[in-house]
Amino acid sequence: MIYTLKESPKILFTSPWGLYPKKKLEDDPIDYFYYRNTFKQNVFQLRSYQSWHSLHFLAQNVEIPSVVLENPSVKSFKKEIKNTHYQIVAIGFTIPFTVKVLEMVEWLKSNHKNIEIVLGGYGTAIFKEDYNISIKLKNLVDYICFGEGVEFMNQIIDKKCGIKKLSELKQNLIPAVNGVFRTKIKLFEQIVVVGGLGCVYGCSFCATAAQFNQKYIPLFTGRKLVEVLENQHKIHPKIQSVVIYEEDFLVNKKVVLEFIEHFSRSELSKIPFLLTVFASEKSIKKYSIEELIKCGIGTIFIGVESLSENVLNAETLKKRTGNIENLFKELHNNGINTLGSLVIGWDSQDFETLQADSERFIKMNPTFYQVVPLQIAPGLKLWDEMKEQNRIIENYDFKNNSIVDFNFRIKNYSRENALKIFFSTYKKLAQNGGPWPFRIFENTINGYLNLQNSENEIHLNRAKIYKSMLMPMGILAFSSRAFFHNKNFRKKWRITMKQFYKNFIIKFLQSAILSPFVIILLSTTYIFSNLTFFLKPNGDQPQKTRVEYEKEV
Repeated sequence: MIYTLKESPKILFTSPWGLYPKKKLEDDPIDYFYYRNTFKQNVFQLRSYQSWHSLHFLAQNVEIPSVVLENPSVKSFKKEIKNTHYQIVAIGFTIPFTVKVLEMVEWLKSNHKNIEIVLGGYGTAIFKEDYNISIKLKNLVDYICFGEGVEFMNQIIDKKCGIKKLSELKQNLIPAVNGVFRTKIKLFEQIVVVGGLGCVYGCSFCATAAQFNQKYIPLFTGRKLVEVLENQHKIHPKIQSVVIYEEDFLVNKKVVLEFIEHFSRSELSKIPFLLTVFASEKSIKKYSIEELIKCGIGTIFIGVESLSENVLNAETLKKRTGNIENLFKELHNNGINTLGSLVIGWDSQDFETLQADSERFIKMNPTFYQVVPLQIAPGLKLWDEMKEQNRIIENYDFKNNSIVDFNFRIKNYSRENALKIFFSTYKKLAQNGGPWPFRIFENTINGYLNLQNSENEIHLNRAKIYKSMLMPMGILAFSSRAFFHNKNFRKKWRITMKQFYKNFIIKFLQSAILSPFVIILLSTTYIFSNLTFFLKPNGDQPQKTRVEYEKEV
């Protein structure tokens, strides 16, 4: 039967309420692209609007009606609770927003005692330690979910309402929107799919491994994942990219080969529809370039962590094996983009090793990049080690838990020197390699030239896809020369544009003609968006979203 709204049990899935603090660019808590993947690229810095995908995934896979509320204000959250008959409120959160979650929970318990409260997400790591705030929260809420949430929520629903999970797993998430710096001007979108949960490697600093007890939970077979991608492409036919969230997409070769078999027979393999995946160096090396191309991969997020063999061995970083610099070069030469991640602050890393890591990482020229101080959180093996050595910063404050500073005392060099390398690495990455449109364009040109004369049909098909992608990226790449003046970048720019002119003279001329207008537009937008941010009392705030999921109970 279908219950009426008042009779039917109903869940609210929500993120912490706002407002988010107005902070400097490097401290921005809202958006990864702001202070990581395109940091220091000025007018080319991307603004990424990422949904709280986990909340929608849960809402789609519980058997009773639910609502997802993203980034609510205090007023809109209270209004939502007062206007709708909820039995359960589930709050997903991360560590920096623990204080806001406590405020929400205290208000709920004071004003709506019959509502049961569930906490989940990476923020639940706080319950691994007996801080005043974690003890207070633990005593107020009804349930705390560590790790996988679908089964957890359905067990609560079965216990509370007598309704069992019967339908198969569903996933139809809101696409990620990537736009112009500090604006809502959309540049491109990405379909979002969660392919699996957890991680088997068990690195000492990995929150995912800790949350899921070093286990991996696959959500799809290779064949089923292709069906999901085909369905998403029908829903979003204009989107040409998909990001698959999974700690190591390539770790299970049997599943990947099944995916390749079905993907290569799909129409998706013949159009510009490329995958962004997360994978380790160790797993990538199990595949040939042909297999990676056949898999539809366009970008790979790779944890570089360190380029020192001594550090890799001492920190037992199992995901890293041999020479990762050659791997990046091979991927770029075949048009596959990279997102490289470098970590600073290892115990086995002295200052000279840190400097060498920075210099080598810059030369690797990752398409996108992140440089992060080593982060530790309660529940991690590394946290326990630091705690035993009395190296956790005194008066550790959850609000200051971020990836732009350390929350422990570094062993072999000062925090000030570490942060100096942190910012200088970002600066040199942008100066030497230019902005992301040029980096993608450079890889696309190289991939086309290296694959176009192949006798392999898979290579030829990818070369055609690269050719179709050259505009309007070529216009942005051409325009980048006006904003970046480093001699290394100028040399790279000239080489790439000569290849562009030689092989695509019409497209080259179009880019040359249109680029002055783009330069003026980008400059104006950059100035205006910075001024707007400065004048707004609350700076930049994430988009508020409300989605209702009706269910037949």
